[in-house]
Amino acid sequence: MKKDNIVSVRFSDEELDMAKRKAKQAGMNFTAFIRAAVIGTKIKEAPPADFYELIREVRKVGTNLNQLAAKANSLGFVDALLLKDALERNHRTEAMLWDTFRNGG
Repeated sequence: MKKDNIVSVRFSDEELDMAKRKAKQAGMNFTAFIRAAVIGTKIKEAPPADFYELIREVRKVGTNLNQLAAKANSLGFVDALLLKDALERNHRTEAMLWDTFRNGG
C-alpha cells in the first residue's frame, strides 16, 4: 500500500517516551506502532530474545524423542507408550510456551 500522506502529531515528552518505549517492547518501529495503534490493531509486547531459543530447544528434544521412539519400537527395546507419552508432554510444553506468550503470560 502506497503511503503518500504525512501527518504531524504533537506529543508531550512523556507521551513520546511512552509511545517509543511501547513500540520498542512490541518490536516495532515507531511509525508502524503508531499506524497499528490508530487502526486498532492489538499490540503486544514481543517475546524476550531467548524465547525463540527455548522453543528451538523444546523442538530438538521432541525430535530426539521421536527418533528414539521409532528406533526403540523397531527393535522392541522399550515401552512405546511410555515414549509416546513423553513426546506428547513435549508437544504440550511447546504449546504452553506459545500460549503463554500469545496470551500475555
